Amino acid sequence: PLAMILGEAGKIDEALKLLDEYNDMGDQHSSVVTVRADVLALAGRASEGLKEIEALIDEKPSDISLLNASCWYRARFRVGVESMIDVCNEAVEKGSNAAAVLDSRAMAGIASGDLTAALNDVEEALRLAPQQVQTQFLRAWIANAMGKPEGKADLAYFRKAMPGFVQEYARYGLK
Repeated sequence: PLAMILGEAGKIDEALKLLDEYNDMGDQHSSVVTVRADVLALAGRASEGLKEIEALIDEKPSDISLLNASCWYRARFRVGVESMIDVCNEAVEKGSNAAAVLDSRAMAGIASGDLTAALNDVEEALRLAPQQVQTQFLRAWIANAMGKPEGKADLAYFRKAMPGFVQEYARYGLK
């Protein structure tokens, strides 16, 4: 979305203004809030963004996908880590898109330093959805961090074939 492009370019106020103008509190409200949270995180205000996601969960408690959004956000921006794994576990238990929530929980495992749990989650996610590229990347990153030769080779492939993707994940600490 344009707001993310603006946020990534450091134009935080413009991005937030655009999101506020676009938010009709209707069908797109959840998407607007999660993008707004990402923009806040890019501005170094990840705690503020997490509060917005948590308020959205309170507003729409039956929308289980928001638990995954919270898990993913916490893992990417290393915020709310004291309850991150609990939120991620709840997302896995209640969620309907198992591959996506396992991917998010794997990122949380990386963030918390539990590479074995993270690897188990990516393996299961890829069993369910082998085409999930972001999970393939996480598997390569984890394997490399664990000293597995195939991880180094797979990461080299991603760096060559998908440099923008690799740069995005580097922002989340996966360098």
